[in-house]
Amino acid sequence: MPKLDVCLARVKKRKIIEEFKGGNYGGLARKYGVTLFWVREIIKKHRREMINKKQTVSTLNAG
Repeated sequence: MPKLDVCLARVKKRKIIEEFKGGNYGGLARKYGVTLFWVREIIKKHRREMINKKQTVSTLNAG
């Protein structure tokens, strides 16, 4: 079973992704008590995952 801090980090990540509006990195970092770098990394990884997911769906639909 995951430790509490791991679970809380997952919740923070999900909330940051949900609340991201395109330029509010600083506000989210302050709100969740994390660094600006951490927020940017979360968004960057999320964007990559979404691109990969779209490419996979496109490949499956084309075949």
